[in-house]
Amino acid sequence: DSETELMPPNPEEAMEPLRQSELAELWSSYGASWVEHNRCVVPSNFADPQEFAGSTLDAYAHTRAAASLFDISFKVCLQITGADREFVADQFLTCNLRAMRSGDVQYACVLDSKALILDDAFVFLEDNAVNVLTSGCHSRQLIDYLGQYVVYVRRSGADVTLSFHSGEWAALALQGPQSREALIEGLRHLDSHQLVNLSTTEEVPLDASVLREMPYMSAVAVKAKTGASPDRVTVLCTGMTGEDGFELIGSPRSLMKLAES
Repeated sequence: DSETELMPPNPEEAMEPLRQSELAELWSSYGASWVEHNRCVVPSNFADPQEFAGSTLDAYAHTRAAASLFDISFKVCLQITGADREFVADQFLTCNLRAMRSGDVQYACVLDSKALILDDAFVFLEDNAVNVLTSGCHSRQLIDYLGQYVVYVRRSGADVTLSFHSGEWAALALQGPQSREALIEGLRHLDSHQLVNLSTTEEVPLDASVLREMPYMSAVAVKAKTGASPDRVTVLCTGMTGEDGFELIGSPRSLMKLAES
């Protein structure tokens, strides 16, 4: 299962483990060199600047002029479910959850009980869940703290569950003025795709105009058939480059196929 319910931390496991992007095999085939970011090994640059993105300055210019793909698998996605999910999440998130609707995205900080910042994140709502896509900074400490907090409030009677994506999970950022057309073209290479309404979970055929006109700081889900069973890719119209773009969360299988296209 791609989600693991949080348990109280094990005091013997004090050191945060080093993670590796689930897309490492793909990037290795393009001659990637690697860097550790937020305890996750992700690609930094590529061997041949003529054929691939090349140096950091080449990638910067390409992002500003067209579109670039970044592996952001160092991020960690948490999901809060249960009848009291918004009440509990409101205790440690700085965004106004009551003002949000399903499919909305807001930037927020994750706070501890002393109002100290543990991490920053994009928060997006589904009909039955609050999702928190954190930057992955000190993710082990964050997960341990929130895990203990949720255990505490559950003992007081709150109906809430905290889980996090682990195992086969990846995240990509597609950023730049041509990112919308690039994403539409990438989705065409998937066997089939349906748009999932985050408010009702209703599935409808995905029209390219939905992505072309998708508002900034909004989210949709795309159901794509890349194997025997369909995969779900969550698409957030946001990013940290200052350019138009998206952040994509899903299985390595789906995101690898999108990246190769």
